[in-house]
Amino acid sequence: LIGGRSGLEWARVLKEHQCWRVLLNAHQSFMSWHQCLGRMQADSPPITQTPPLKHGASQEEIEEHSYLVRRDDVKNIQLISKWLAQTVGEMEREVERACVTIKQVLNFEPTEACYGPCFGEIDYGSSTNDMLNLISACGMDPSGWMIFSEDHLLSDERLEEIDEEEAKQQDEAIKLMKNNNEEENKNIEKAQQFFIHKTRERDQKHMDRNASQIMRREVLPKLLIMLHEVYYNTSNWLMRVASLIGSFSESLLPHVSQLEDLSVNHLRSSLQVADIAASRQLGLYTCMNKSELRRFLAAIHQSSMKLCEHKGEVSLE
Repeated sequence: LIGGRSGLEWARVLKEHQCWRVLLNAHQSFMSWHQCLGRMQADSPPITQTPPLKHGASQEEIEEHSYLVRRDDVKNIQLISKWLAQTVGEMEREVERACVTIKQVLNFEPTEACYGPCFGEIDYGSSTNDMLNLISACGMDPSGWMIFSEDHLLSDERLEEIDEEEAKQQDEAIKLMKNNNEEENKNIEKAQQFFIHKTRERDQKHMDRNASQIMRREVLPKLLIMLHEVYYNTSNWLMRVASLIGSFSESLLPHVSQLEDLSVNHLRSSLQVADIAASRQLGLYTCMNKSELRRFLAAIHQSSMKLCEHKGEVSLE
């Protein structure tokens, strides 16, 4: 024991700390993306408007106005191209960071991504392997966000059956020892202390399991919705920008095509969030109640319909 705690308890503390770190990092990245999207939606491409031609203008004025229109078109194309490179580039960086950090929570694997420095943190040395080895050596699986036991995917009914079976086995063992001869009675107290310890251990495991399930059910469904929101809302913004600049000049059509392709890619990614939710290995679907499941499926359906509008069919390739 160290500080009155077993190695398994300290491993739980270490893992829980990492779980909170990646969650806070994911939330910060999501809020950064959300603020960026708000700025981008309020912004628009810089366009110089050529003054309208006066009624009854002379031929010379008409020719001069035509020259000004062509000059401003060239200038606007340059300004819009520069604006697109800056804004779309910034947005894509925010999207990547938000999605990567959210997936780190949903997947939570024994990797540098989850047990190493988070975005923006300083790496003071590679201690990831040491931490993973320590957690594993203490009997704790480093995988799974806020998972501290191997039975997190079992149903509540099955977990209750397991608890009842363990309690019954302990009661039968104590009765058996009480029926032994007097010479062995001196070992009963020691055995009872052992079973009391095992009972407390089982109760602590039950409490940990309940706390783990509560946190997973509170956090993970929201993260799935957030991940879908990043992809879906970014796709909508890209399509709006493509429509806006596409109506300005045919010279910008290559940019329009790139924006539309990027928008469709994000829509596909929003659909693939369903694969993450349905993974039996991760078990995220077990964390959703009926209301959350309906909301999530409605969001996936929305992505599917939007992709049909753009491509005529839903494709995840």
